[in-house]
Amino acid sequence: MQSFILSLLLIGGPIQDRILVEYPNGRIDFPKIQVPYSEHPDTYKSDFAQSEAVQYLTELRLVIKKLNYPDWFVYQLIHETGKAFYGEENVNLNTLFSWYMLNQLGFDALLTKTDGWYGLYIKSKQQAQNSAIIDGNIYTGLNTAIKPDSVIWSESVNKRLFDFDIMELPESDIWLEHTYSYLFKDSLAIYQHLHPFSSFYFLRAYPYIKDPRHYFEYGLRSDSDDYLNLLKGLVEGYSEFQKLDFLFKFQHRNNFFIKKEEIEDGERARAFPGEIINDGKGTLFSLSCLFYSTLVELTDFRIYVLQVGEQVDQVILGIEINKDRSLQTSSLPDDLIICDFRYNGTRRLTDYIENLKVLWVHPFIK
Repeated sequence: MQSFILSLLLIGGPIQDRILVEYPNGRIDFPKIQVPYSEHPDTYKSDFAQSEAVQYLTELRLVIKKLNYPDWFVYQLIHETGKAFYGEENVNLNTLFSWYMLNQLGFDALLTKTDGWYGLYIKSKQQAQNSAIIDGNIYTGLNTAIKPDSVIWSESVNKRLFDFDIMELPESDIWLEHTYSYLFKDSLAIYQHLHPFSSFYFLRAYPYIKDPRHYFEYGLRSDSDDYLNLLKGLVEGYSEFQKLDFLFKFQHRNNFFIKKEEIEDGERARAFPGEIINDGKGTLFSLSCLFYSTLVELTDFRIYVLQVGEQVDQVILGIEINKDRSLQTSSLPDDLIICDFRYNGTRRLTDYIENLKVLWVHPFIK
């Protein structure tokens, strides 16, 4: 997938009576476009079809076909363009713009209304925390977490499902730097990590997908190559036990900090591994996700992904060094090494009085 070039956060907004949208090897540039201002969906739709804004839809189709944008980034592009047209304060008009554009692209987007505000839902492949089942289908809120009491406008003829798989984090020409310190052979070393700013920008409102594999199996992608290369060099020549011990200490004690499950404004309960590297902290779920991805890349362990009790975001890892044994899920191996980022070191299975539920095992061997 071709990378984004982030210029003025992709959307320049109205600049001297123009709307500017930049993307790799090109731009969409609108002179004094007139857009509909009716807040009634039927009127908005008919007005839009007769307005100059139709040319934006034509250009957007060409950009999507050329660059193969994942659905989530398509929505972000539409959402930001709506704010450029209407201003950030016109929430309902922005929602109507996104609703109309997504339906024109073949998605099944529908509107709800609560206390005068429009909610935007889209038929999706994955189920999120803010999803609702409507007529037997999964619809996920793109701008709201309020479950809809009723649907007021729907284009149900559309069949395309919205896919929250983002494939790769987009890159940009704006890069940020994080500096971490870590202990290596009793000496303090410094690790500098550069990452594209857009990886935060495009994921700022990403929904809470219920299936934990959506995050764990995403893995460490190209934006984390320097992080993996650093760790590969540090564990070279180590035994399997030494690798596990060093990697756990590297992530837990020296660089990445666990934050409370009570998420602050703008932060997400679940994050992808690359985001944790960039941010330097994460919830227990997210830190386990990063460690899982690191072990998959650098070791040959059998990894049990475990849920603690009934708390869906309390996820820890169980490591089985001896992969030659037959896989056990009904009763965990007694010598399983537990990596739980609430504690300073690895633990044993006997340390837990809580029920540990096996979500899945990597790699799966009968």
